[in-house]
Amino acid sequence: KKKKKPLIQTGRRRIYHQESPERISTALSVLQTYKAFAPYEVEFSSDFELAPAEVVKYAHAKDYVDMVMSLGSRVSDTVPFTPLVQKAVMQVSRVKPASACDTLFSPGSLNAALRAVGAVTHAIDRLVAGTCKNAFCLVRPPGHHAGVKGLLKQGKSCGFCIFNSVAIGCLYALQKYPDDIKRVAIVDLDVHHGNGTQDILKHRILPPQREYQRHRRHRHHQREKTAPSFSASSSSFSA
Repeated sequence: KKKKKPLIQTGRRRIYHQESPERISTALSVLQTYKAFAPYEVEFSSDFELAPAEVVKYAHAKDYVDMVMSLGSRVSDTVPFTPLVQKAVMQVSRVKPASACDTLFSPGSLNAALRAVGAVTHAIDRLVAGTCKNAFCLVRPPGHHAGVKGLLKQGKSCGFCIFNSVAIGCLYALQKYPDDIKRVAIVDLDVHHGNGTQDILKHRILPPQREYQRHRRHRHHQREKTAPSFSASSSSFSA
């Protein structure tokens, strides 16, 4: 059997997957030494709090968030995450073997996931306040495979994801700043499908939007009877 080659080797540590702590440190090092920006054009900020559970529940189901919060308060060692979600939230009898799991949960995972969400909501607050023009949140763990209940029904892995920071940020922005933010576009550049993000948009945003469009069309048809020249455009949510 061929021995797997590491992607990177830093000192004694061998990195076999891009989803590792070095993803953060390497990207941050590049940004801090990038010559295209003047020092006054870029601000590095880590001055933000962990996101509260109430904000996480904008996107995720209560039973899933409660399960993760409880696990974070109890775990004392690294454990396979996907089987725990399957048992506690999906309530299935056959779960993924621990030996086949790629998504792990350690004593630091809950704070890392809440801090990732906190970074996104902090960035949104600053953007709306006008203190910066744009923001780039460099966070771990990733989130685009985490759906409303974490693992999707047809999903076989949590894909390193615990909370969907981007989807939570989207809903946070729309709910906290309804006068400033009307629409949000989520552009996912990952080679894998962001199935968790799609699941959240489908169940947390799109059904009310479709209902809204149905009422708009109904009013449009009613007005057509008395004013044939009238036309109306329906709004849309970009994702």
